[in-house]
Amino acid sequence: MAKEKNYTEMTKEQAAAEVMSQDEEKALNEFKSSISDMSAKELTKLQDTLAEESVKVGEEIALKKYTLNFGKEKLVANVMKYFEKHAKWKHNEVPMLASCYLSLKEMKEKGLDENGCGEMGPNDLNTLYRTFIQAEGVGYFEARKHLTLITEIGQTVTDAMQEFGSDNDNLRNIHTKLAHIDSEIAIRKGAEKQGVTVDKGAAEVVTEEIDKSAE
Repeated sequence: MAKEKNYTEMTKEQAAAEVMSQDEEKALNEFKSSISDMSAKELTKLQDTLAEESVKVGEEIALKKYTLNFGKEKLVANVMKYFEKHAKWKHNEVPMLASCYLSLKEMKEKGLDENGCGEMGPNDLNTLYRTFIQAEGVGYFEARKHLTLITEIGQTVTDAMQEFGSDNDNLRNIHTKLAHIDSEIAIRKGAEKQGVTVDKGAAEVVTEEIDKSAE
């Protein structure tokens, strides 16, 4: 079976720009303080460790299957019919839409487990979620049909997406740390080019040393 493309990939710059909670911001500030006191050797070792962890976590998420409680296979069939007749798409979204539909088809053919549950990968789960929240229609009867389907699958899709989001938060935190390590290393290298020898020290300290050397 071909490995799914990792939807969870993000740049370290994007990760650093994410809105953080107060607890996350506090933890990040503590991390930034800790790396400012590390030697260059300690810093690069931590960078390598986090980079390896990032790859591992990303691969785990890409291969993970999220549980969806459809209850009955008829509901899976109804979702498939919705995809066949009503799912909106743009050219670049066709592969994701097709993959999600085939995942639903495989789930229906395989059958749900004794609890009425099936499994779906992160890319297909995200496509399923986005397809329904981006839905458009015309008239009361279409709206009623759409609402009925959303009511039946909404909670289980939401629960799975929350789990997916939690997994992505873990990956985001790793990338955020890597972004700050990159910044610390870059500032130290910049200091060395200015003739200032720096092995330890926060970005602010290094900047002060550079300013002093220019006087």
